Amino acid sequence: MTTLAGSRRARRVLGLLLLVNAVVVVLYAGLFAIHTFVVGLPRELTHMVNMNRESTLATWFGAALLTTAAVLSILSAALTPDAKARRGWIVLALGVTYLAVDEVVLIHERLPMLFRLDGEFATHAWLIPAIPIVLIALVVMAHLLRHLPTYMRPVLLTGLAVFTAGAIVIEGLTGFIGDDMGGPWWDKVFFPASVALEESLEFIGVIIVVAGIVAHLDRVGVFTRPTPGVRTPTEPESPIYGNAPMRASGPTMID
Repeated sequence: MTTLAGSRRARRVLGLLLLVNAVVVVLYAGLFAIHTFVVGLPRELTHMVNMNRESTLATWFGAALLTTAAVLSILSAALTPDAKARRGWIVLALGVTYLAVDEVVLIHERLPMLFRLDGEFATHAWLIPAIPIVLIALVVMAHLLRHLPTYMRPVLLTGLAVFTAGAIVIEGLTGFIGDDMGGPWWDKVFFPASVALEESLEFIGVIIVVAGIVAHLDRVGVFTRPTPGVRTPTEPESPIYGNAPMRASGPTMID
């Protein structure tokens, strides 16, 4: 993605967050393997790194990522001169804020009780009401995000696709396959692997979005130190949004 390639700061953020994601996965997989196949470990330790439980390292990492994406989206909205683009950033901020709250409160896990769904689909029953809700949300968000800078669309769509692959596709397949398979190999190998893959894809999707917004903020000069006594001539038209003048003092705001 050229948006990330053009910003050294965004690439650093991307690399750092991917490294943290890898650490979270390795801790989960490594301690689970030791606990299952070598020697039993304290429950508090295994719970802390369990990617399939709440109030764990993975939960708070996911919530922190989503909160960061929300804050950066709000900052982007505040710095955007175009009203339609501003609404797009606000919608993005609201969407990731909801996901951050859900990461901790587990709203989606309560959907089966709300819709009175139970039985064979077990803990994955939330996917039944969630899928149409997600589709409607995607349509609304796609309509509003089209007003954002064109270079941001591939980044946001990629991040959204990766996140959806983990949250909906992998989790749905895990629920369907797990109902039929079961057994020790499923419980000790395949299910933990699917959990790690699902959560990692969700994290990576948000990481891509965070890095993309950092690249955008870098592009508009948020991280540029002003040079005293240097003024930038007023540009007749914004090169980012195409329909709003940009007036700034200091160094050029667009690389």
